[in-house]
Amino acid sequence: MCIYPAITINLSKEYFFAKDWDRIDYFSGISNFFPMKYYIILLKYMKPIEEIDRLLAEHRNYLDSGYQKGILLMSGPLEPREGGVLVAKSSGLEEIREFCHQDPFYLNGCTDYHFIEFHPVKHREELKAWIG
Repeated sequence: MCIYPAITINLSKEYFFAKDWDRIDYFSGISNFFPMKYYIILLKYMKPIEEIDRLLAEHRNYLDSGYQKGILLMSGPLEPREGGVLVAKSSGLEEIREFCHQDPFYLNGCTDYHFIEFHPVKHREELKAWIG
């Protein structure tokens, strides 16, 4: 017996059962089984580090709102300090873009964003509540 998210396949008896089977889309893989979308967001600094440092406290205060809303799991600068990383979740890319576009770094033309969607199939037990 093999167990996948929302699908149980019993190979020995040549039958299968799938909860919400009609939601399976073979072209998009397992993405339909995740009601939330998960992202790694790469920030690239577009201005000198002095400008970044001037806005850093305001940027971090804004990120606090993302933690309070349950959008962000973690964030931090890259090494070397050429940008940063956010790990986030939302109902879709537009929602997460809207959140990022209210960031003081973005509003002041300091960063560019690259959004990478992923599916958290394995994780530590401590993350279960955040992933859902």
